[in-house]
Amino acid sequence: MSAQLVQEAIGCLLNRGNPKFGHGKRFYGYFLLSMRKHYNKSGIDTAAVSITDQINLYINTDFFKGLTLKQRVEVLEHEAKHLIHNHHGRFKDLDTNDTKLFNIACDAAINEPLTSLHEFGITVEKLRELIPDLEKNQTAEYYFHKLKQYRDENGGKGGQGEKDLCGDDENGGKGGDLIDNHDVWGKSDDLKENKSKNAKGKIEEINKQIIKKAMQDAVDQCDGRGNVPVDIIKALESLNQSTINWKQQLKQFFAKADKFSKEPTRKKLNRRYKHLNPGRRRKPQTHIAIGVDESGSVSDTLHKQFFSEIDAAAKLDGIRFTIINADCQVNKVFDYVAGMKIERTGMGGTEYMPAINKAKELKVDGMIYFGDGDIWGEKLVKPKFPFLWAMEDGKNAPADWGRVCHVKYIKE
Repeated sequence: MSAQLVQEAIGCLLNRGNPKFGHGKRFYGYFLLSMRKHYNKSGIDTAAVSITDQINLYINTDFFKGLTLKQRVEVLEHEAKHLIHNHHGRFKDLDTNDTKLFNIACDAAINEPLTSLHEFGITVEKLRELIPDLEKNQTAEYYFHKLKQYRDENGGKGGQGEKDLCGDDENGGKGGDLIDNHDVWGKSDDLKENKSKNAKGKIEEINKQIIKKAMQDAVDQCDGRGNVPVDIIKALESLNQSTINWKQQLKQFFAKADKFSKEPTRKKLNRRYKHLNPGRRRKPQTHIAIGVDESGSVSDTLHKQFFSEIDAAAKLDGIRFTIINADCQVNKVFDYVAGMKIERTGMGGTEYMPAINKAKELKVDGMIYFGDGDIWGEKLVKPKFPFLWAMEDGKNAPADWGRVCHVKYIKE
């Protein structure tokens, strides 16, 4: 019964059943479909989301049954918005005493359009009774700052200001009740076992990639970005801002391309299907194309540092690099040898497909495209081999496919 109610609500978001609840919300429906559903998990008295090896959605059966259909639809959208706006990953080092305030701030940031939840949920309108100058449609950080300011001016932690905002164990604050359970945020087994800052950073990056993939898949099922709300697109683009050092990402990409660089052979048994399918053998070298945006908008300093990493990799056995210099056309193609001096050519406009098509002709095992992401209406077609956009820091990749790293100048 619980699963049926959840599927009915998701169907509304997908415009199946009752379209008035799901108008323009197909993205949320597809995003929710990708989640692993759990019912009546211990400690979850309403609803919640978390990330382990994939995204998890928790639903308390009694809570969900007690809602109207529209409220069920908007509770699910509420859960999706927490993930999309990375509420679970922000303020991860928050003081324990401030956690409840941040939870209220997160709900205030996303509840405004979810009108069926206003009756019992946190709303800006209710909070304005305490903080009259509170603005609508702001970020969780904005609301958190305003809530802390109010609390500190009205008795501080444990004082009347905090009681007004947070209530007690049985009653919510004057701003409304929390709709869901935020306690599972950041409590995955991986985070518990890995206490070091470096390990946590890697886990958080993996979590971001899990969300990014689920969001991108949902966008694709909506037939592209033109059918997705602007705030979703902005959130997806922000996930491209990786927290892992770009040099480390290059090394990870080389490893991925190396796995891709295997060719079929009848001389080797297939591990799974034996004689039914050919086996795979590794090529003598992994062939990687380096597309270089020669439009002139990337600084010489950043260009030099990027190629210092390519030079280091070129000294290793087993990797062959082919440089494809291009602006609005391919200007020069040559194999890179460690220690080679790179001279910039071209300096015209920017198009990406000429270099990508050249890489296809060369039958490479992977491609890295270094540039600033500027594009002028060109239609980009995803190649079959592994692809990495190495973008200037602060710039977005020109396509919504391929992995992305942001090249920053790092003082040695």
